[in-house]
Amino acid sequence: MPPKCAPPPKPICPPPKPPPPKPPWPPPPPPPRASAAPTVNVEASAAAAKIINTRFMGALLFYQGARRSLQFASASWCRQAS
Repeated sequence: MPPKCAPPPKPICPPPKPPPPKPPWPPPPPPPRASAAPTVNVEASAAAAKIINTRFMGALLFYQGARRSLQFASASWCRQAS
């Protein structure tokens, strides 16, 4: 009669898990969206452009007016002196 074999001893700790796969480096680019143009409020940007434009034009007109008045004042002063 052959001797009975004892069952193999069970391992106490579970076998170590393989490490998770590393992400590729550099990271892949994000998938392109349907609309490549950034979503900007068109009315707000138009209003901002209008405000900037009016301020710029006002400053330009003020500068031109001041220059003209200075030229006129200096010319009249020169005429009076002569």
